Amino acid sequence: MILSNIDSDCTIVWNSEEIVLPQYDSLFVPFASKKITIKQGAHLLVSNPRKD
Repeated sequence: MILSNIDSDCTIVWNSEEIVLPQYDSLFVPFASKKITIKQGAHLLVSNPRKD
């Protein structure tokens, strides 16, 4: 999955690690990740390709 931040900076929690995703940056999240949490509100564009 690819998360693209199209708004203000936000914080994402993934595997107990806090990651700041700056405005207009993107983050790759591996398919095996079970859960991610967005701590601060943001507008994210999510690209989630199918697994064949």
